[in-house]
Amino acid sequence: MSDALNELAESLLKQKGVYSKGLDAEVLAQMKSDLADRIEDRVNAAILAYMPDDKKPMFALMLDTGALEVDIKRFLRENVKGLQPVVGAAVADFQKDYLGK
Repeated sequence: MSDALNELAESLLKQKGVYSKGLDAEVLAQMKSDLADRIEDRVNAAILAYMPDDKKPMFALMLDTGALEVDIKRFLRENVKGLQPVVGAAVADFQKDYLGK
């Protein structure tokens, strides 16, 4: 899981007021991890929607086998047109849904 996803998850939890509820640090850590996983799932789904069908099996294999993040990023840059706007829109949509805005 990337640092950016963890930071985004923490920011969203803070915006929701979760950190001010006096929850145990272990509970907060698990909530952050779970939220980061949900964000990653949403981003991956958006990427898959824009990825050519013939590239999807390789992407799935990279995710399933724990390929290095640098290799995954390179693969995505080479195989998904407009990658940054796709990721940005997926993150923005997730934030909107999560925060109810």
